[in-house]
Amino acid sequence: MLKLGTPVGDTLSSMRPLLCAAVVLASGLVVGIFVPSGAASASAPGDGCLVVKSGFGNVSIALTRGVVFGRVQSAESITTDDTVEGDFAPPRVIGADSRRVLQDGSVRYTTNATSPGSMRFRSTGAVKIKITQATFLDLSVVGKGVAVLSNGGLNGAPNNQYSADAASFCQDAFLPLTLKPIKVSISSPES
Repeated sequence: MLKLGTPVGDTLSSMRPLLCAAVVLASGLVVGIFVPSGAASASAPGDGCLVVKSGFGNVSIALTRGVVFGRVQSAESITTDDTVEGDFAPPRVIGADSRRVLQDGSVRYTTNATSPGSMRFRSTGAVKIKITQATFLDLSVVGKGVAVLSNGGLNGAPNNQYSADAASFCQDAFLPLTLKPIKVSISSPES
């Protein structure tokens, strides 16, 4: 029941644009305050990139900082090692049939050899990841580190390419994966 003299209408609908703007501004400030300092970004000095498109073969990555994510149709194994405990969430692999902690503390994920399934993975921070005998590997890395790539004798898809071209943020300069392992620096020229 409205009191006499109270305007008719919905105050909330007239305040909604101001409320939304305040929430967006506040969340932007909170994100700016709480973003981890070790995270990679396109503007962080020294950060580079690596992209693998429809890759067949082996990939080993060692990052001092950064982000890794990808998927693979099948692989003999994906081995992860969180090199700095507690810097970020540990590496995550989804779709593996088995998970085994090795003596050195790294974790090896595998799929069933008779009916391999796809695996997805992601990691942030300092990490080592080794992917062996992969088929249809799609991988994106941003950060600072090094990678070793080869086709491992698997000649599959016509793409089977990688780029570590920091100048184009890995959108250009794709090269084929070769049988001979290739060492690639994941960093920008300013590092």
